[in-house]
Amino acid sequence: MFLKTTIILTIVSLCLLNGKEVSVFGAGDINSKNPYGLNSTQKQVLNNKKNIKDILIDINHLKNSVQKSNEDLEGLRSVIEDNSNRLNDPNQINAKQKNSLLIQENKDSLETIKSVIKQLLNEQAKIAITQDKILEKIQQNEDLKKENNGKTVVKNDKKVTKKSDKKDAQKDSKKSKSKQSNTQTIKANSKSFTQAKTLYKKEYYTKAIPMFELFVEEKYKPSESNFYLGQMWFKRTKYNKAIEFYKKSATLHDKGWWMPQLLLNSAISFEKLNDLDNSATFYSTLIDLYPNSNEAKIAKKNINK
Repeated sequence: MFLKTTIILTIVSLCLLNGKEVSVFGAGDINSKNPYGLNSTQKQVLNNKKNIKDILIDINHLKNSVQKSNEDLEGLRSVIEDNSNRLNDPNQINAKQKNSLLIQENKDSLETIKSVIKQLLNEQAKIAITQDKILEKIQQNEDLKKENNGKTVVKNDKKVTKKSDKKDAQKDSKKSKSKQSNTQTIKANSKSFTQAKTLYKKEYYTKAIPMFELFVEEKYKPSESNFYLGQMWFKRTKYNKAIEFYKKSATLHDKGWWMPQLLLNSAISFEKLNDLDNSATFYSTLIDLYPNSNEAKIAKKNINK
């Protein structure tokens, strides 16, 4: 019984150590001191972890209780053995009186033993029920981990581009350098930023892209600039590049007005790249964080397709 309990405790410990969930673009890390931006699945995982810790405390209490009951039984065994020795002692004078007294003592001891055994059975039943609860929580966490496996973008800057996309990036970089001469005289200020947004709205992406790249380089509204860069590459169906800029934007500032659109287009980009796990996570995060937005309505439709 205790071996089974030890195995379960070991499994629980491993689950608590390995049950790390990382949210999109570094937001909503359930292992941080003060997690925020959690979606419904991550909240469930966090709650399951707390429940498992509480159950472990209950199991320790039950183990202590069982140990005490075993000690009581051992004491009663000693009493019965002593009584048996006294019954077999030839030096006792009044055999009838001795026998009567010892028989009553043995009856009392047997009743106590029955009570202790009943208590032990109750404690063992409680342990079995508690173990079932732990196994259920472990299974829930394992299911949630499988469901969320690969759904989120990990903090440590994993590259999502393939070799072919790297070649595209190199070509685009050369094009940007050739066009940089057109932006050398542009100063990063509100006027030039407004001009760049106007070009973006008119879909003059060839002119707008180097301007926003310059803003990012000079750290002028870098989060919003990265968002616009992501939007333009998204419109050009370069989804890997779009995701890179969306990630940079959200990492710099995850409370911008553009976040619903960023999350939606990130989800669509992953879907276009046939990365359905990440796509589902972004849709879910968008619905959880911005439930009343138009983008959330689109996300719900896309999930139910």
